Amino acid sequence: MRQLQPYSTANLAECLVKLAESGGTEIDRDAVLTALGVGFGFFFTQSPDEDFPVLAECHDFALPDAAALFGVRLRAMHPPRARHGLSDSAEFTDHFEDSYVPLIHRALENGQRVLAFRGWQSEVPATWGIVDRYEGDNNVLWGTVPNHPESVQLNQPALQCYVVEELQSAKPSAIDVLSRGAKTSAMLRERGLQMYPGLLLARTAFDQLIQKSEVLQDAFPPHKIMAMIKHMEQQSRSLCRFLMKHESDSELEKAMPGLLTVARKDALALCHLLNNPDLAFFRETLDDLLKINTDMERLLTLIDSQ
Repeated sequence: MRQLQPYSTANLAECLVKLAESGGTEIDRDAVLTALGVGFGFFFTQSPDEDFPVLAECHDFALPDAAALFGVRLRAMHPPRARHGLSDSAEFTDHFEDSYVPLIHRALENGQRVLAFRGWQSEVPATWGIVDRYEGDNNVLWGTVPNHPESVQLNQPALQCYVVEELQSAKPSAIDVLSRGAKTSAMLRERGLQMYPGLLLARTAFDQLIQKSEVLQDAFPPHKIMAMIKHMEQQSRSLCRFLMKHESDSELEKAMPGLLTVARKDALALCHLLNNPDLAFFRETLDDLLKINTDMERLLTLIDSQ
């Protein structure tokens, strides 16, 4: 199997870790992913140029609130919903240059960096990075992108930008981190479609995969689905690791009932997908994911019973 590229939320978490550490807050990546709502449920989207549902880039739904837990105060240049359709707009490039680039310059001149989604000269298009300078006669924007040792140019319009207004030392409790993630996940389930058009929950996305497999049969491309499942596995593992680090924290039991409900729903959806004979070629991968999901459910039950 080809090397798995990082999913966009993993890159976002790396950026937040870097920002928080520069503000004096020592945090681990799993805590950031948990605060962003990763692992609390699987969310997908179906875009016109994709044959299959893909994992949605939606975990910045309440990004300023999650970042604030770690001492990073962010201000969005526009709401997350506003970015949809921008990449298909011929006018957006000029609008970005005329309106957003001057705002980014002003932030940099005031000593503030800018967190930007997409637009980076990187082999991973759906990545986040931190704009930290501009230079040259054309005021070219440069910054840092996860997994890139050298500076990377922001050479295309970014679909989303957040000004890093302030950095402070912070030490959020485990229950604060978990509660923030659970709240974000619940909000995505309730109002996600208003912010991210085409957002799908796991069972709906899995049903679509089954229908596609029945239509395409031998032409069904397993590598696309394998990559998606591996990313789902990464998301579940991050939440599991966070819970295992804090399983003795009695305060966590307050968040357990809602998390257990989500874990059981996703486990049932995975079983539904796993039992389809047409998808037997990635049964082993699904088995691994279901095991992680079931382990998480057992861990949640254990914490809930303490």
